[in-house]
Amino acid sequence: MKKLKILTICLILGGLYISNNVNAQWYNSYGVTNINELTESQLDIAMIKAEKTIKTGKTMTILGGLVTVIGCVMYLNNLGNIITDRFENLSSNVNKSFTGAYIMYGGGIVFSIGVPVWISGGSRKSDIEIARAKYTSNLRVNPYLNTSSYDKSIGLRFTFSF
Repeated sequence: MKKLKILTICLILGGLYISNNVNAQWYNSYGVTNINELTESQLDIAMIKAEKTIKTGKTMTILGGLVTVIGCVMYLNNLGNIITDRFENLSSNVNKSFTGAYIMYGGGIVFSIGVPVWISGGSRKSDIEIARAKYTSNLRVNPYLNTSSYDKSIGLRFTFSF
């Protein structure tokens, strides 16, 4: 059991290290030294990757949480059976209880890796949105048609953003 706890801690720390290194200066893979040097198409590709990373992190976090809860229920249910059942069912209930504990640990590991992946994807998406701002126009023209029964008009609306 002690080895399992050490392995769990190592996996959690390894997941944090990997998610930090994946997010740190990710734009170097595009051959630039600054995020502002990326083109609009490169930023679009990076945005798609960031959204996939967020989706993967969310999925891992949710599934890891569910598996952890399922493992906890299995562990506690069979722990109660160990206490209340007769001696001849002891080994079966102990094995089921350990299985629940292993499932619970596995779900906890997946959950613990999913959270930093989700966070790093969100951070990358925020950086990309800021870098994409230079490619968006500050002047927006929104034509509209008023279909109200009282006022029949066609208009043009300008929006300036500073």
